[in-house]
Amino acid sequence: NGKMIAYPYASCCCVLDEFTSFFNEHAGDAVTFFCQAWTGNIPYESGTISRGRTFVKNPSLSLIGGTTPSNFQKLQKHDIVGTGLDRRLLIVFAPENEWRQFEIPPHTDEQLASMTIILQHVLLLSKVCGGLVYSQEARDYLTDWWAKPSNCMVSNHYMLRDYHPNKNSLLHKLCIARHMSEGEPARQMKLPITLAEVQDSIRMLMSYERLRASAWSESGQNLLYPVAMRIAGWLRDNGAANRTTIVRQFFAEAMEDELDKILSYLNTSGRVRLDATDPCNIMYVANNEVV
Repeated sequence: NGKMIAYPYASCCCVLDEFTSFFNEHAGDAVTFFCQAWTGNIPYESGTISRGRTFVKNPSLSLIGGTTPSNFQKLQKHDIVGTGLDRRLLIVFAPENEWRQFEIPPHTDEQLASMTIILQHVLLLSKVCGGLVYSQEARDYLTDWWAKPSNCMVSNHYMLRDYHPNKNSLLHKLCIARHMSEGEPARQMKLPITLAEVQDSIRMLMSYERLRASAWSESGQNLLYPVAMRIAGWLRDNGAANRTTIVRQFFAEAMEDELDKILSYLNTSGRVRLDATDPCNIMYVANNEVV
């Protein structure tokens, strides 16, 4: 029968050019902090000499950052995979740039208008807080969907072994983001999250998951894996090549015996096949059906 008279709340969104810059020093402490701030239910205390101590009751922290496989690889030594942080990351991965452009073009009038709309919407979002609920239809759908692991697994890659059983909390946040992305925020706070919004969020999450393992694999602890992927890509782009040509092209990245291990792996994994039409000049041919 109590009545809420105050809702102490603090939120922050950080946009980083390089996501891994937060983990250069004291990575373990950074992981613990980000996990707690992401969850948002653990009081956070900070202090400065001039302002004294500040207590934040309901912290909410969002990070948006870009990185590269080579920089992402540095996180492996801090055991990021399998931690709470790993399960809280929504990873959008692309194996290559979508397009090439010499210069960044100026914004079009349409883009500027869209940016204004987004900024106005974000400003309105900053003025609302509180809890959201699912419609009964959406809740029943999510309950049934989550009860069957086969429904919610796009990839069974071993590097996602700790992610899949815990991604329901990530889906909750994605559903909230989807719900609040359209409409007047104050009005949306009073409306339940619908089944259509839940289904949209699931599709979004699964589309990201298709390549999630690739992000971890290309930045994994086996330093030969990125070289293997570059060789496979080079064969796709330039056509078949024999061992001599491959060694000549990639010796700067791996020793000759390592390149033999890579070629064996590419053949075993089906990423390349051997063409022995000329037994004296065996060619390695890319299999375009395997990414």
